[in-house]
Amino acid sequence: MTSDQSQLVASKSVANGVSIETTDGTSCCITHQGSLCTSNFTMPDVLFVPQLSMSLSWVGQIADHNFFVGFD
Repeated sequence: MTSDQSQLVASKSVANGVSIETTDGTSCCITHQGSLCTSNFTMPDVLFVPQLSMSLSWVGQIADHNFFVGFD
């Protein structure tokens, strides 16, 4: 998820009423979905949530696309 729509390519609107809930219980609307593209990789199915204060990603989603995730 990102709050920076400029990071997404092939962005498409998401139906009204679709939302996520943050850990503090705040409901945030998902307005678009697209692919996050950088010079190093492309991640499909990234959600645009304008209310977020930072980008969030799931390790499982990253690993599903055959990327290595390491913590040090």
